[in-house]
Amino acid sequence: MHYQRYDLLLMCLLIVGGCRHSSVAVVATVPEAGETGVAPTVAVVATLSAPIGKASAPVFNLSAGAASLPASVSLDQSGAILTLRPERPLALSTTYMAAVRAPGAAPTQEFYWSFATRDVTSWRFVDGGGLNRSPERDTYFPQLTVLGTKLYASWREMSYDWGPMQLRVAVYNGDDETPQWKFVDGGDATGINWDPEQHGFGVQLSAHNSKLYAIWQEKRPDVPVPRTRQPLPRLTKDMVSPAHIRVAVYNGDDDAPAWRFVDGNTATGINHDTAFNASYPQLTVCNNKLYATWMESNDRARQIRVALYNGDDQTPEWNFVDGDGVGGINRDPGAGGFNPQLTALGTKLYAVWEEHNGTAQQIRVVLYNGNDQAPAWSFVDGGGSAGINRDASRNAAAPELTVHDSRLYATWTEDNDGATQVRVAVFDDSDDTPAWRLVDGNRAQGLNHDGKRRAYEPQLTAFGAKLYATWYEGDHRGRGQIRVAVYNGNDRAPVWTFADGNGKHGINKSVKRSAVDPQLTVFDSRLYISWKELVGGRGHKVHVAVGQ
Repeated sequence: MHYQRYDLLLMCLLIVGGCRHSSVAVVATVPEAGETGVAPTVAVVATLSAPIGKASAPVFNLSAGAASLPASVSLDQSGAILTLRPERPLALSTTYMAAVRAPGAAPTQEFYWSFATRDVTSWRFVDGGGLNRSPERDTYFPQLTVLGTKLYASWREMSYDWGPMQLRVAVYNGDDETPQWKFVDGGDATGINWDPEQHGFGVQLSAHNSKLYAIWQEKRPDVPVPRTRQPLPRLTKDMVSPAHIRVAVYNGDDDAPAWRFVDGNTATGINHDTAFNASYPQLTVCNNKLYATWMESNDRARQIRVALYNGDDQTPEWNFVDGDGVGGINRDPGAGGFNPQLTALGTKLYAVWEEHNGTAQQIRVVLYNGNDQAPAWSFVDGGGSAGINRDASRNAAAPELTVHDSRLYATWTEDNDGATQVRVAVFDDSDDTPAWRLVDGNRAQGLNHDGKRRAYEPQLTAFGAKLYATWYEGDHRGRGQIRVAVYNGNDRAPVWTFADGNGKHGINKSVKRSAVDPQLTVFDSRLYISWKELVGGRGHKVHVAVGQ
């Protein structure tokens, strides 16, 4: 086990009727060294081979990584049992190290042992029945983001029937026992849109320099929006308007919230070419710099764009680090790129997207050289016509990268004879001779609970010492079920265990209602998940649950 040492004797300085040295062994521990599946409410106990006086009790502490946990330490009446009680329950899926130290002994001796808490096995709702401003309206793509000690949620929500989509943001009180969410987007019908009469899509929040930034795409309705239900007119090409990428920064005041645009505050946002449509934006911090990516059309195909923020909210600028030409970082500028995402692994910035090679959609991965003055991107997916798909002849979609245990993991969905499978692969860490190894069992069904069903929108999140995956998967009636699985961390012998009950249904509020768009986030040593779930003919509720 991690951190384990084998010096099993603890030398304690004893004071019994005066000063003298004596040798005391640690003869038992709770939990045992290397134990797994430990309850988060555990008290950590060290039993000594002989009693000691309270005045000479050794130092006893518990830590997770570099962080020591606040805890009380007591010595029982026998003087031989030390008990450490953490001030709050331990985090799930986490490796802890206990240490007993005898200061003043000659030489100072320490006894270490480690254990791991159990994984998430169930979920509790902390959304008060749903986060929507209007539960009867449609919602899309809820997302959770942590800023310091606060958890924020964002999503888009229809303002009225067929009306503009407004971007909503709410902050959590952090109390899972009495959960409350407060809107920090104005709380009215406008949300944080640049123009409340325009449609906002794909909002994503990111923390940078102790501030919260939001990015999204926004476009005016292509036809006048009716205030009552009626058939919409057929669109013609000259009626379609382009979507533009918007970016705003939050003032951080949850009692008097305000958002300031850092995208030029004009009608056109930060698009490379404002005459063309841009979508699927995302922000990522690397080397304390804020980068944005999105896909944007040109005369030929959709291009993957990447831009860097100058970090000045008063005089904001965005500079392209994708070549700043007509094309972006696509392998083939004539082929369409979709669903881009950036991820930082230490000081390295990677990008992933899907791109058609003439046969099928391929998962592409590139590495940035980090030189914002002379930017360049190198492929770490083999660089050929095929990407990292399990089967290059099959369509792959919705890729995401995640860092866990200093390793880069990728997930995506891939077609397979009428079904769609969740795939996961790990990077071999060699940018010069890159290779990807499947860690989803390399089975035809991938991570799916039912290999004959369609799965969508996989996402990975590192929580404690474990890697979790979520996605939604159609049941026998095609209704989306939210699935969650946890990885054993062994890339040579990978095993995934379901953390959603492992039944035919997932963790939906109602298994009879379709649920989509899941996302996992770690906040305050707890694992949260958000998604949207159908509640009526058209309405969806935004749900949030915490792992138990």
